[in-house]
Amino acid sequence: MRIEHLREFLELAYCLNFTRAAKKLQMTQSGLSKHIQLLESELNVVLFDRSGQRIELTEAGRLLFQEASALVEAHDGVVRKMRSLGHRANCVTVGGMVYNPTVAAWADKAVATLDCSGEEISLVFRNAVTRPLQEALESGEVDAIFTMLDAGQPMASSLEAVPLFRDPLVCVVAQGHPLAARSTISCRDLCEWTLIKPMGTYQILGNAAISSLLTTHEIISSTRVVFLESITDFHTIEFGRDVLLMEKTLAQSRRFPEGYTVLDFSDEGMALTVSALFRADERDPAIITFHDALAQLAQGGAQL
Repeated sequence: MRIEHLREFLELAYCLNFTRAAKKLQMTQSGLSKHIQLLESELNVVLFDRSGQRIELTEAGRLLFQEASALVEAHDGVVRKMRSLGHRANCVTVGGMVYNPTVAAWADKAVATLDCSGEEISLVFRNAVTRPLQEALESGEVDAIFTMLDAGQPMASSLEAVPLFRDPLVCVVAQGHPLAARSTISCRDLCEWTLIKPMGTYQILGNAAISSLLTTHEIISSTRVVFLESITDFHTIEFGRDVLLMEKTLAQSRRFPEGYTVLDFSDEGMALTVSALFRADERDPAIITFHDALAQLAQGGAQL
């Protein structure tokens, strides 16, 4: 079994959709399908039930999901140990909010700054992790993550955060919603409406931070859970009279289809800090170099 085929299997098991999984893996749908068929042929089992409107894991697929997760984690642990001995010492694996163009600009700027100073590192962006991001960072599955944090959120003592920039939240509503006629919205207005709570990948990026921020502002609102692979798939949500909160940098980078209104908050405190998280006891020179480059940009008040 090839480890990359197992990674692809895990991503498809998360998405249960060939098109979305192939997009996240940055490969063709036919290529993903071929690799899954090769895996099934090698193991002599059927991993996915494709008979219905959507694919489902078979019993064999569920068993492989558990075993493959452990295999991929073990593989990544070995790779990390080898890198600590000097192999691929200039490579840093980054996960988290890499879909956000402002975050990507920070990463690019840090690498470019190092290139100019003669210190070359390369970044590998990976979001197909097999556990919540902070756990993935602690285990060595990734070397750094970009995520949103609120002051009230707990963070493991084994991790260190490098605050990069404050990202205001915005409120997205369907046109025709009573709030759509407003120019701005107050956080107190949220008490009157049901908040859409995306679950899935976004759960480990934004929900905890947003919930903590609302608690800080003493905002109590009902929630409606929807399941998304990413917050970028928000257009699949049936909004109705409910509201969705998301980071402004992401909202500005995407063209909203007709039928939606994006509202700024009048409250200055309705913002989250986007940070880069690292292991506090990191020893890998390339990761430390990337950490220091981001910290210097942040201390210098970089505007990207």
